[in-house]
Amino acid sequence: MFCLNEVAKNGSNYMEPEVAASLTLEQVEMAIYGSKMAFVNELCALSTIWLVKICLLILYHRLTFVPRATASKPP
Repeated sequence: MFCLNEVAKNGSNYMEPEVAASLTLEQVEMAIYGSKMAFVNELCALSTIWLVKICLLILYHRLTFVPRATASKPP
């Protein structure tokens, strides 16, 4: 959530070329920082998605795993 606030406050490089050409040096530095925070935000989102997928795979494995010793015993 911190990254989204930083991008909203500082902006990013998602702007028209005319707007980018009229930025001051301070605004350019803020846009660069905002772009870095947008990149960090994307990395965190992708990492979270993949970690949830891994957790679900582990959960599914634990729910469906049958040890060989108990699988071969007759009822």
